[in-house]
Amino acid sequence: MTGVGQASSVNIVNGATAGYAVLYDSLTVPADGALTPSLIRWCMPVAINTGLRDTFPAPLPFYNGLAAFVSSTSCTTKAAVAYAFASAQVQ
Repeated sequence: MTGVGQASSVNIVNGATAGYAVLYDSLTVPADGALTPSLIRWCMPVAINTGLRDTFPAPLPFYNGLAAFVSSTSCTTKAAVAYAFASAQVQ
């Protein structure tokens, strides 16, 4: 998603590395390294070879865009994983 919008749900499927699924308020997926805390809109742990789905009763607002990714390190530091799929329902 680019620009202002809201996410009402997210679906993440993870591969062979456990990590953290992140929705980030940015036009692009950030480079590996420290994330700006104020741009982290949602983060949940995701196990190896599993998926998760979350629905937001009050949609999450995004102002710059929506970047969805899985980080292998933490919610506040991005280290890309080799295999993950992320999708979000936005409006």
